[in-house]
Amino acid sequence: MSYATATALRRLLTTSSRQSYLRQSPFLRPLSSSARSSRAAPDYYATLGVPPTASQADIKKAYYRLAKSHHPDSGSGSDASAFADLSHAYETLSDPRKRQLYDAHGPEGVNAADANMHPGGPGFAGAANVEDILREFGQFFSGGDAPRTAVDDPLPGEDKQAVVTLSLRDAAFGVVKDVRVHANRTCAKCSGSGKTEKTTVKSCPQCGGQGRVRRNGGMFQTVIMSCHRCAGSGSVLEDPCGSCEGSGVTSGVRDNSVSFPPGCDTGMVLRVPGGGGAGARMGPPGDLFIQVRVAEDPYFHRDGRDLHVVAPISIAQAALGGKVSVKTLDGEESVRVRTGTQPDDTHKLHGRALRGVNDPKRGDQFVHFKVVVPETLSEKQEELLQQLLELEGGKITRPEECDSRSLLQRFQRFLRGTIGGGN
Repeated sequence: MSYATATALRRLLTTSSRQSYLRQSPFLRPLSSSARSSRAAPDYYATLGVPPTASQADIKKAYYRLAKSHHPDSGSGSDASAFADLSHAYETLSDPRKRQLYDAHGPEGVNAADANMHPGGPGFAGAANVEDILREFGQFFSGGDAPRTAVDDPLPGEDKQAVVTLSLRDAAFGVVKDVRVHANRTCAKCSGSGKTEKTTVKSCPQCGGQGRVRRNGGMFQTVIMSCHRCAGSGSVLEDPCGSCEGSGVTSGVRDNSVSFPPGCDTGMVLRVPGGGGAGARMGPPGDLFIQVRVAEDPYFHRDGRDLHVVAPISIAQAALGGKVSVKTLDGEESVRVRTGTQPDDTHKLHGRALRGVNDPKRGDQFVHFKVVVPETLSEKQEELLQQLLELEGGKITRPEECDSRSLLQRFQRFLRGTIGGGN
């Protein structure tokens, strides 16, 4: 195997493994209300409106006809999920290998075959599959028998990625946001076909219709690679659409309305089927992968489903007890400060925090009491504290006396007597 061949193989395995991992990762959560996992197995032939005996030409013709009327950019008000289902059906039935699996085992058979392409997990391709991969992508080798894609065949769109930052409240209760990405859009001039009335298909002048060209690889080696002029198809379009140059897509931006479920957390990746770039010549669109980030909140500290807040209290409140008002996700709530509260004591509010993405049970909110010692004192405060110091005998409390309740009780009696006498 030549160096160029090995390099191309490594690139192929890396790319296909990454795409396989993205689609199989358990952290990806489809957000479409029409997710295929939530309904019965679809009938791809019925989706395209063709019988199971339809030829490849009939399937292609049916897809072109339906794609024009169901595409989200057509202005017909068609549901984007319906177009995604249509594209998925065509993607399966237009591939002879996938169609054979579908006819024998249904959608599950196709999915299982895709999942087994890389049995070693992400980033690894099993040795038993290497020859199959090389045959499938035979343009790297001389005499490969891999089927070539016609120059006017639909091609899948590009997957897109985006990072969305949510506030803690949006992450807690869920939110719908518009996510804009730079992605190809269906060409408005040719409606995505890439052709005009004058467009014809002719043999590629670069490779003579072979789809491959030979290059000198050095050291008496000849490298056979895909023709860059026709992308390995062996043919080119003459007089294609001037706006998209025959691709059926133009560069632009796409807005996706994405529903973020309650309980989102930083690091989660959401998959929006069909939210990526438009496919060439009415091919199926790519997917949109959204990485979620939850912004730090100035009041709440998040720990999974639980929340932590700090409630400052005075020396008098710590000694005598009382109530303080704290914020929760549901609004203000009054929290009891027990008599003799110590620094860093906590109070738990059950079920006041966040729920899980797939679990409605909410976490708890922990209130951490912080005793605040005033930095400046009024004359009255200084007088009262001086009296307390005298009541204590003017001595500094030893560490072993910190757990003594007598000191706290004397302090409480002093404060109650002072406050009561003032009233």
